Amino acid sequence: MDGVSGEVLTAADREALYAAIRELREENEKQTKELQEIRALLKQHLAETATRDGWESQKKENEDSESTPKPGGRKGMLQAFPTDPSSMDALLEELAQVDDLNVMTGLSQAGRCREVYIEALRQCCCSLDRDIEALQDFALNRDWGRYAMQTHVLKNVFADIGNSFLSDWAGDLEKASDEGDVEQCRKQTRLFCNSVNSFHVKLLRTSLMDKPETDGDDRSHITAGALREKLEALNDACCGCDSAQIDAITDELKTMTFGGEEDSLLKEICCLAESFDYEDIIVLCEQLLKTLPKE
Repeated sequence: MDGVSGEVLTAADREALYAAIRELREENEKQTKELQEIRALLKQHLAETATRDGWESQKKENEDSESTPKPGGRKGMLQAFPTDPSSMDALLEELAQVDDLNVMTGLSQAGRCREVYIEALRQCCCSLDRDIEALQDFALNRDWGRYAMQTHVLKNVFADIGNSFLSDWAGDLEKASDEGDVEQCRKQTRLFCNSVNSFHVKLLRTSLMDKPETDGDDRSHITAGALREKLEALNDACCGCDSAQIDAITDELKTMTFGGEEDSLLKEICCLAESFDYEDIIVLCEQLLKTLPKE
């Protein structure tokens, strides 16, 4: 039965449908192969043009030790890679604390070039909302051909940045859709998307997407009274699930600073807005409102 119209699909109809799906998948595999070739050329270029100051000797040490992680936790593992500039080291150590993100694996995928790896993470951050929304739409519309293609893309994205947990999960969903296990796809899609959104928020809570520091902070200072008004308005917008108003207020907050611990909470509120965690925003708003001095 056709789940949408209720009409019976003939053998010819099913064969035509499967042929269309195969054609789409073959096209996607061709594009994936081209991307892999581009990535290989990029890695080769980086290897040829990398500075030799300390790089070759460090690379030899890594090969001799077969890149075995040293005692001392994740921070110690980062010492297997070049450590200049210090700002990039700090970011990598921060990223190493994100659950399910293996920085060592991600760096290896990027040819041990930190700039390429960090750029891959930033690209992932920028596209995750759109990719997950597309996956949910394909599942809702029962477009299992495109669903399989989307999970294939996500599988590769998460593998490239070093998140094997989400990569394997996406691979399982791709396999389920290939085998026609629609029930498994329906059960797992929501859970998978929730896990991806949670991972996305954790990335956004790091300094990964922060603008490079300049000679001065171009954010404007906000008074306690003005901040209180915005938090109250944001709280009301979250209670009413007014996404447009929430986006408008958080966009303003990103350009403002109050100072101290409040700025960290404001950053977290803006991150939560990106993933539509309105209930958590309400909690943080109430927490901030209690600590703000009255003018």
